[in-house]
Amino acid sequence: MNGDLLDLEALSSLPDGLMEAFRHALRTAGYDGRILGQAEAIAPRQFDAVRLPLVHAWLARQPGAAPLLARLFAYRDGVPREQAFDVLGREVGGALEACGVFVPDDDRIRCSMRLLPFGRVWIASDDADARHDPVMGPGATTQELLTTLPTPMPARVLDVGCGAGSLALAAARAGAASVTAIDLDPRAVTLTRWNARLNDLEVAAHAGDLLAPVRERQFDLILAQPPFVPQPPGVEATTYLHGGSRGDELALRLLGELPGAMAPGGRALVLVDTAPPAGQATIERIRDALPEIPLQLSVITAMGHESHALAIGYAAAADSTLGPAFAEAAQRYAAHVEALGITHTRHALVVLRKPLPNEPSWAVSVEPRNHTLYGAPLLRRLDAAMALATLAPDDLVQAKVQPPAGAALVQSHPLDGQGPTTFRFVSPGGRAPDQELSSAALLLLDLAAQTDTVAALVEAYAEACEDDPARVKAAVLDFLRKALVSGMLEPREDSSS
Repeated sequence: MNGDLLDLEALSSLPDGLMEAFRHALRTAGYDGRILGQAEAIAPRQFDAVRLPLVHAWLARQPGAAPLLARLFAYRDGVPREQAFDVLGREVGGALEACGVFVPDDDRIRCSMRLLPFGRVWIASDDADARHDPVMGPGATTQELLTTLPTPMPARVLDVGCGAGSLALAAARAGAASVTAIDLDPRAVTLTRWNARLNDLEVAAHAGDLLAPVRERQFDLILAQPPFVPQPPGVEATTYLHGGSRGDELALRLLGELPGAMAPGGRALVLVDTAPPAGQATIERIRDALPEIPLQLSVITAMGHESHALAIGYAAAADSTLGPAFAEAAQRYAAHVEALGITHTRHALVVLRKPLPNEPSWAVSVEPRNHTLYGAPLLRRLDAAMALATLAPDDLVQAKVQPPAGAALVQSHPLDGQGPTTFRFVSPGGRAPDQELSSAALLLLDLAAQTDTVAALVEAYAEACEDDPARVKAAVLDFLRKALVSGMLEPREDSSS
């Protein structure tokens, strides 16, 4: 809409009874993630300027109240004022209109507020096209982090860079006993508090730089999705968008501070987009930002964006209509990332844990299957695998491992006979990407499916190679640890380790 920011002072003055009526209207209308999921399937990954006309037309044909609210609150469409007031109730509709949330458009109204279902809560935010640094609600990366939330929810949760409070409120709804939210932008803090009222949840929200408002406090779970867009010279910083000249400087500074706020056994889940300089791996760039204390670090890395796609995507945030301002911004971003030598980025889920006394430290990098970052179930499987992979040799040989359920070895034989026969490991329901195997790895995986303990696997491999078990043990255990990390092997469910 390219309009003004929400009048948070007016919204904050709404009485609790009206907030309850608003919440009741949303629930009665069935305004939840199902209708948005259907709408998002229309021309996915296209710019709004391209896809919204089709989304509007499809929603307008759907019966019921939820599609009308999706048009109004999620997709910037104008709807008949009387229909909207019938769904929301006259009192709620009138109050929102008085706060400037509803804007007249001939015989229709449009909405200056974006209100999205997110998990089991509703999150109100500024429109992304609003002037003067809008506060953002849940986006694609927020949805990714939502899938990583553990069950049961830890007691003390911190959301850093909370924006409109999406993850903080999702954690509160999931049962966290204490939820704290921090953002540099005071408007984000106010909007988080308003969203807490809308959802009838308790969240303590504070304004400040990264962890400054919670110094000396510790948390069981910390969530963050720091801004990641490279900031070209001469471009005014946008709080929710820019993460530094290279894009990841703010995220790296946050990672360096996190261990001090983590309780023993506590965990941080941070989504990072980074473009390490040539010759530096993603995990190295992240490790360099962390303090030199015992930590358990898992970096699940996926493909990010090619440099020109970066420039186009970031420029669309400056002008979603794809007009002249978009063209100028795209060229400026493209020149900036080219000057930095950035050809592509890596999209990474950083899982950081402060180990309990006598627990091991580690740092591993994992390539997920189909470049899809892990959700909570796969993170639990990675934790179980790391518990075995970090055992001492004498303990590891007593463990039990197996390939993931449904894994297979696929043989490929050239019909013209001009190349060797190869074998690939394929695990549709597992963590590991499909990959070609060496002859030794092929034999070890095949034997792992047939043997009980790791000790038996060492014996079977030695026999197959006509070698002494003591001579092959170190090589087998080295392969085993790597296979557990990558997901080619997993602990057996009946393993006592």
